[in-house]
Amino acid sequence: MNLLFKIEPNTAIDISGLSYTPDYVTAEEEQNLLEIIDRQPWLGS
Repeated sequence: MNLLFKIEPNTAIDISGLSYTPDYVTAEEEQNLLEIIDRQPWLGS
C-alpha cells in the first residue's frame, strides 16, 4: 500500500495525547482527505 508517509513500527515520536491507529482510514480515504486539504487556502498562497 502506498501511503503519504512510511511509518516504521515503534519509530513514531511520543506526543502526549496523540495516538497512532494503523489502518484507521483506507488508502482511498487518505487520498480524498489530502485532496480536500490541498484545495484549502494556504497562508502565503
